[in-house]
Amino acid sequence: MGPLERRICWPSWLPLAWSAECLNGLDWMRGAREGAPCYFWTMQIRMWLGLAVVVMGWGCGSTQRDWRDEVIYFALIDRLANGNPQNDDQGAGEWDPARKSHFQGGDLEGVLGVLDGLEELGATGIWLTPPVHNQWWNPERTYTGYHGYWASDFESVDAHFGTFEDWKSLADALHDRGMLLIQDVVVNHTGDWAVTTDSGRVVRDRPRAEWLQPESGLYHAFGTIEDYNDPDQVLTFELANLDDLRTESDSVRARLRAIYRWWIEEGGADGFRFDTHKYVEEDFWPAFLEGELEDPGVRRFAERDGRDFPTFGEVWVHSAPFGDEGEQELLKHLRRPGYEGVDAVLNFPLQESLLRVFGEGGAAADLAHRLMLQGQMFSDPARQLVNFIDNHDMARFRATASEAATRQALNSLLSLPGVPVLYQGTEQGDRTPRPNLFGRFDVDAEPFVWLREAIAWRRAHPTLSRGRVVEARAIEATSILYWSVAHEGDTVHVLCNASAQRVVASETPPRQGGREPVPSRVEGSADLAFDSGRLIRADLSPNAWVAWSDWRPASERVASHGPVDSLWVVDGAFAPEGLASVPNGRHRVQRARFEGDQLVSLSAPEWVEVAHPRRSLGQVEDACGDDRGLSGSILPPTSPGFDHSMDLKSLEVFEEGPEWEIRVRMCAPRWSTVWGPRFGFDHVAFHVRVVNGDSLHAQWRHTGWSLQSLAGAPPASTGVQDGDYLAWRCPKPDGTNWRVVVDAWDADGNGDWRPVTTQAGPYTMGCQDLAVEPVMDRITFVPRMGP
Repeated sequence: MGPLERRICWPSWLPLAWSAECLNGLDWMRGAREGAPCYFWTMQIRMWLGLAVVVMGWGCGSTQRDWRDEVIYFALIDRLANGNPQNDDQGAGEWDPARKSHFQGGDLEGVLGVLDGLEELGATGIWLTPPVHNQWWNPERTYTGYHGYWASDFESVDAHFGTFEDWKSLADALHDRGMLLIQDVVVNHTGDWAVTTDSGRVVRDRPRAEWLQPESGLYHAFGTIEDYNDPDQVLTFELANLDDLRTESDSVRARLRAIYRWWIEEGGADGFRFDTHKYVEEDFWPAFLEGELEDPGVRRFAERDGRDFPTFGEVWVHSAPFGDEGEQELLKHLRRPGYEGVDAVLNFPLQESLLRVFGEGGAAADLAHRLMLQGQMFSDPARQLVNFIDNHDMARFRATASEAATRQALNSLLSLPGVPVLYQGTEQGDRTPRPNLFGRFDVDAEPFVWLREAIAWRRAHPTLSRGRVVEARAIEATSILYWSVAHEGDTVHVLCNASAQRVVASETPPRQGGREPVPSRVEGSADLAFDSGRLIRADLSPNAWVAWSDWRPASERVASHGPVDSLWVVDGAFAPEGLASVPNGRHRVQRARFEGDQLVSLSAPEWVEVAHPRRSLGQVEDACGDDRGLSGSILPPTSPGFDHSMDLKSLEVFEEGPEWEIRVRMCAPRWSTVWGPRFGFDHVAFHVRVVNGDSLHAQWRHTGWSLQSLAGAPPASTGVQDGDYLAWRCPKPDGTNWRVVVDAWDADGNGDWRPVTTQAGPYTMGCQDLAVEPVMDRITFVPRMGP
């Protein structure tokens, strides 16, 4: 039985060959590449016979699964498990388990070894980084292609990962478990083989594949993208110097279609995720996914036997709080009448809202807005959105948020329409973006057990994967969120407290007659009071999260008969000092009455405008041009985007009641936004400390992508203001012996400090002392305290 017949159980009377010459061995790849005259007819006959088999019910046991029900585990092959140490070192200086930039030894045998654990976790499929042969060493970056996104040959498995037979064995093992194999695919670029200079293209390395040689004419040669808002640069310039394929070329398109049909046919792929999807022209995708019958696209080819072949793209876009810019862009790339795009897109706007609200203390209403917006804008969000909280290209959610907040985000992820993706290490409690899991994949680890239960809860409630958000709202000026997901008469309700403080409120979800909820999943504690079936009060512990779909008759409240107490409640949180401890702005104020620890009543909310006087505690200037480290010997990266981006100019502190506002200005002529960061700056990371002697009042690290609290109360920041300054707000410290220290360095795309090499490179600092303290510039301010 040939490769195609393995997918379809052919009735014995159907002809299986057009000619011996054409179908012997079913070498359609050779026919596609060499233009064999029989190829057109071979493909037509097999396509139509395949459709006939499906329509007439002659399939051989394959079941149509629903993409909406999947739970996907995403892993880097090199970092998951090392099953065969013999393939670790290929002798090119590319293997070093102690260095994040190098191959560390993960391989396909290692992936095979953790499948039992992934199945136990509840994953229904695994998405793996590209297995193709990569550029092993890039001297310009002092970095390796361990991640799989720097292709040297699209038609072979990288030797560090194993062989093509290992890939097929993995696919078979997954299919035996009823699990999907999602393959990561790059069509936008290859590795970095040549550089564009004023005198032309200079070859500095060579790929393994003959057809990908720099002189092939298959690449654009316009240099590196410098303006990500310029669509021409995005589509035809090089992303971070990676050689950009001419994907508008018919020959490139045909070659890529043939290659990835082969990965489906011989490699057993069940779906594709497309890297850098938005960097490829729009009209590439219909041809690549659907194509014509004589040269079918990958999705049409895979679906010839009636099975689903999900495709989803990486379209990294942002939506500002309460905005919809990201969603508008995502819609452009999706399959719709008149356009054969991808089936789904990675939901970056939701990821950012989850991080802003649960991880950074942003307005709960932002997430409510996002949920309602996506339910309205997408025709089928359960199929069209792939949801996640973090991935390999960004700092971990846990690096910004507490464990309790991370669990809130994961519970929310699993309660929403859209296919959830869980990044490797989440189940082990990892806080850094790309550590290897060698010897650490522990099914008894507490985070693993917790996540297994959370996934089982989702799978026990089909409404969560099949439904749609029908209501989402936040109780105004509080951190309390409510949403509901409905499908075919069933509704799952969620109520949560998005802050690290205990909160109470008297506005709640809709009436349910004389009933109260029977929680099906609870984090923390949620004391919900009912009156005539109406939920009239909610008392939620820090980071509480509760979901329910069943109801029971409402129980009567029994007074505790403890001592009676009354407290101020401001924006849902208790404020023992009243309005004196509340920052400027409009606030919702109530009185809460307790008997013992039981909340028995809340007064009607009143709205109060708080306006503390604002005064400057002073400003300190820093010389421009001194961004060379504390020793004066560090050189910045050579990429143009780093032009004095780490050179501090001034630091100013303002006081407003219980808060400080800390502002920094930079010497660079403009804030770098090369990569389109969500906070409005990149190529610089700030490390801020509010210090009293040796003790810390607060400490945080801020990159253009994340705001990470390291000690004390988390700060708040809206990002760069008016292209002038970056500001943070934080609770002011007590006492007078205080100083503020701001260090400037940079972090890479994963949130790690940018590395140091002996000579500065495009994305590395230069210094002879490789253990140098990561401080490019520092400014210290001792504020004026008192009146």
